Amino acid sequence: MYSYKSLLAININMHLREFDEYTPIPNINFWIDDIRTNCSDSLSVMQKYKHLLFRGLHINTPKVIWGDTPKDRRPRNTPWHVQTMLDNLLRKAGFKALRSNSIFCSGSEYMAQDYGDMFMVFPFNGFNFTWSPNVADLFEDFNDQDLRKIKTMIQKNGDAAQWFVKNFNFLNNENFPGALASNHEILIQGKYVAIEYNPDDSGPSGTIEFLKKLGIR
Repeated sequence: MYSYKSLLAININMHLREFDEYTPIPNINFWIDDIRTNCSDSLSVMQKYKHLLFRGLHINTPKVIWGDTPKDRRPRNTPWHVQTMLDNLLRKAGFKALRSNSIFCSGSEYMAQDYGDMFMVFPFNGFNFTWSPNVADLFEDFNDQDLRKIKTMIQKNGDAAQWFVKNFNFLNNENFPGALASNHEILIQGKYVAIEYNPDDSGPSGTIEFLKKLGIR
């Protein structure tokens, strides 16, 4: 059997500027042992609560992506200065998963599918995540009034990081089961495996059998 390390590495020029990803063997069942070994922390939560982590991609990708999160992600919809401001506040508060170095995921199929083809995401052990029970979308939920208030607090206090985190109830690597169940956007930072999600595929190498073998269905 082939190891993922022996597979041909290809550079996919993705709009999210993620690093090199790996061409997988088409049969997704090949990856079960690797996920059990490398992603046991996130997998154990999914097994216990029967809840998946999703991501949508609007690009032509293989069925499996063995990837890493970007180091300097360029925002698609958020103004650059807004992303920089929010990241600076989170960074000062000790957060590791920021807008600029993370992928955007959710426990909600419906939120993820708005961004393209559906993938199940299995973060590697040691991953970082940021989310908020109060903020469903990490840009749409910040209106102009919120942004003006944040800027005012920064101007008044110089360092408004703790106020920002407390006011919007951002959590740093806390309560991953709650993050999945919230169906809110979750920032994931670190290595991960993303596998094409097709809930209608019940064949021997399809999504349903794959999830059963992982103990999630």
